[in-house]
Amino acid sequence: MATVVEVQQSPARKTSTTLLDLQLRRRERRSRNFLLNFSRKEDEPPSPVSSPDGPPPPAPPPVAKSSAELALELATWMKTMGNIDYLNLSSNDLSGKFVMSSFISKDAPSIEPYPKLENHQYIYKGGRDKDKNFHGKGSIEFDNGCNMTGEWKNGVREGKFKMDADDSSPVCFLEGFYVKGKVQGKVRVQLSSGVYVSGYAKDSALHGFCRYYDADKKLQHIGITRNGKLFGTCWKVFPGGGYIVGRVDAEGGFTGPNIAYIYPDHRRGFLGLFEGGEMVKAQVVRIQGFELEYNSIKVPIFSLPEGPVYKKEISTYTWITENTLLEDPYEKATVFVGNSATEGAADGLFAARDLPANTIAAFYNGLRRQKPADSATTWQDNAYKIFDPTDKKGVIDILEKYQSISNYCASLAHKTNHSFLPNCEFSEIFHPRWGLVPCLVTRQEVKSGEELLVWYGYDLDYCPDWYKDAWENSCLNIDGDKLQSG
Repeated sequence: MATVVEVQQSPARKTSTTLLDLQLRRRERRSRNFLLNFSRKEDEPPSPVSSPDGPPPPAPPPVAKSSAELALELATWMKTMGNIDYLNLSSNDLSGKFVMSSFISKDAPSIEPYPKLENHQYIYKGGRDKDKNFHGKGSIEFDNGCNMTGEWKNGVREGKFKMDADDSSPVCFLEGFYVKGKVQGKVRVQLSSGVYVSGYAKDSALHGFCRYYDADKKLQHIGITRNGKLFGTCWKVFPGGGYIVGRVDAEGGFTGPNIAYIYPDHRRGFLGLFEGGEMVKAQVVRIQGFELEYNSIKVPIFSLPEGPVYKKEISTYTWITENTLLEDPYEKATVFVGNSATEGAADGLFAARDLPANTIAAFYNGLRRQKPADSATTWQDNAYKIFDPTDKKGVIDILEKYQSISNYCASLAHKTNHSFLPNCEFSEIFHPRWGLVPCLVTRQEVKSGEELLVWYGYDLDYCPDWYKDAWENSCLNIDGDKLQSG
């Protein structure tokens, strides 16, 4: 006869339950909990489990970061990524954390400069094993003057290597680690095109987190490389500031409906349809947070797109833009046009907020024209000309009909007045709407409400009369040492 356990219930109802029944119920509960946990996504936190004292208190929500904090986070990450020496090659990393787990495709381009040493003429200096195979530390000098240093184990490369190659190899420099004769883990290579790649390899192919730099070691791309091609969410860095970010296509290009351009302030940008990295149609968004992809790639979380639609509009000799009154969202946060304190000037450009040194303040779009033969004498008629960074023989010009902000306010750098003691200077930047254009950059901290001024740099033999007068007045009123330092 089975043992009976008395269960306490209300006086109105009493029953008896065997130990076998209790055990079956416990198993059922455990099985149900296991299936619930198994069905959850890996990154989904488990639901609170009830206890005799009631459910546990809910976890506190994550503290939302301010726009300034998010901008600093992205700027700091970009500065770190921009350091080509950030990848420490004093030791390898074979944990697989930053390497793709997938197999290497047979079509993946190899980064191995010397797949078969027997195809080369060289002199070897170093250790050997009893069978005369390379063993231990050694160096090779090739007949073309290139070198290889590293460690072998019974004739197979095993350990850290450093080598260069001639132009016949797609990789002209490699520093990294070999495991059983294949490049595995951390690696830095320079391609024959001059591009440097710093990242992770698998079976002698780039197959993990990688950063790409130009020949001057300036950052170009950040992303996962799979079988030698960019993959997943990637970043493209533009000279002068600004980025494109999004999931690349099968060829590693920035094409799709959810690509974003982020302004140099690391706060706002455009999100929408891009083709080959060019903005087709997009709206303004703000960065609201970040996620991490493949343990390495920052992925921005954006606000919902809002406002008018923007697209790429490269100006021509006769056409400046489709909508001359469509303001730039970045400029709206950095500058405004007001009455200038500069003698003889009407409008001026002012800081809408405190602008630290080296901050891009405004953009200079206009008609793209060719310099006339007597260009040095044309400044008397129109002072709204500036260099065209896409054409050494060209200028970007603001015609008289566009000089009033009531007719043109799509870009505002042309409203900057001259000073022989400027707080700004002209540089160049890639803009998603205008392409490569001049931009106004602060040389020092500029307080909110302070006028932005730039040195025009006219030739005194051909400059406008007002410029000569300003030069003479500045020489009379400004101490020479101060002028030189400015």
